[in-house]
Amino acid sequence: MLNGNGGAIVYDVATDPNDPQFLGCLTEDGYSHDIQCVEYAGPDADYTGREICIGSNEDTVTIYDATDPADPVVIDRFRYLDESLEVGDIYTHQGWLSADHSYFFLGDELDELSGVASERTTYIWDLHDLDDATVIGTHTDGNTSIDHNMFVDDFLLYQANYTSGLWIYDTWKQEQGRVKMRGFFDVFPADDRTEFFGSWGTYPYFGDGKVVVTSSDEGVFVLQSRAKSSDNSDKPGGKGRGKGGSAR
Repeated sequence: MLNGNGGAIVYDVATDPNDPQFLGCLTEDGYSHDIQCVEYAGPDADYTGREICIGSNEDTVTIYDATDPADPVVIDRFRYLDESLEVGDIYTHQGWLSADHSYFFLGDELDELSGVASERTTYIWDLHDLDDATVIGTHTDGNTSIDHNMFVDDFLLYQANYTSGLWIYDTWKQEQGRVKMRGFFDVFPADDRTEFFGSWGTYPYFGDGKVVVTSSDEGVFVLQSRAKSSDNSDKPGGKGRGKGGSAR
């Protein structure tokens, strides 16, 4: 690898998309399995307008200020399970910010398989203070599949789960550390076992309700979702869209 330890590599793809230019590496906390970077517009005024990255780094959530990619700074790194647990028992895999950058939804790819978690678990973080992030809730629903990649569109969280497929959650009570299921589509109908079959990813950003979800065993599915968030008209970015829904 270019940087030697698997930290995120930064390129300029805007100036000349045909000739991306290397800008820097986020090497201060080793390997990042997945990372989301945004021009920060959340509640922590210390970082407004800066390039903030949230790294899922195997055993921690690590927050970077990458405004200067040649000289990035680790704001802080956080554990969310017992300090004695190591990679193999847990795996900080991937997560996504809420639309208002106030919360972060995290999936651990090994906690179910290792028995650290007895059922599928999503960790909900409060990021109002980027220097002091905290887990304010964990969502479980009795399912035994392994969670994988997830993305937020407005107040809906679209989560790919290996053997149970796409699950859509309403996050409008995220400040309470809660989400609620609004729809699902099972791409591995045989069972919901805790193994690496089924879905890795989903994409909900077409703007017309369509959602793509993949399955390593069954193929690619293009769905039309009817899932809707609860009334969010009093929240930033809320659209007041009513309740209920499903995917087909």
